[in-house]
Amino acid sequence: MMPTKGQQKRLTNHYRKIAKSDVTIKVIHEIIYVFGSELSCLRLFHHYRMSMDKISFKYSKNRNSFFFSMEISDSSILSDK
Repeated sequence: MMPTKGQQKRLTNHYRKIAKSDVTIKVIHEIIYVFGSELSCLRLFHHYRMSMDKISFKYSKNRNSFFFSMEISDSSILSDK
């Protein structure tokens, strides 16, 4: 499920607050990818490490950037509530 523009804006703002810096998000096949600096992605990983099972922190050679990813099993994180 692809997020609406409003949902994507809210997700971006949410992750920016946690990362304490500018980040870019992409949702692909029920996985949220957050691209940013190494420190911002580590902050996200640290924030979600105990509450989410399927998260990761890696470096993308293609994008020349670090990223944090989180698999979402349902669309509740994308809800408009």
